Amino acid sequence: SSNPWGVIRQSIEDALTGPSRDQAIAFLAQAEDFFRSAAASTLVTAKPILIYYCFLNLAKAFVLKQKLRPEYVRAQHGLQ
Repeated sequence: SSNPWGVIRQSIEDALTGPSRDQAIAFLAQAEDFFRSAAASTLVTAKPILIYYCFLNLAKAFVLKQKLRPEYVRAQHGLQ
């Protein structure tokens, strides 16, 4: 795919409804923003943290999409 973000978003939209869907799409949007920021950054020291947050948000979206958790009532830093 020339647009993996669109494929992931469609997968979420097809699999989820309600708050789980809304949260997963929000996590995905944040992940994409962090990825694009990392790709555009010329600051070598900033890229790792941007990539970390990208994958953290992708992981949270994946957990919701796979229905391993129904929703994040209180989203927080990191994973539990």
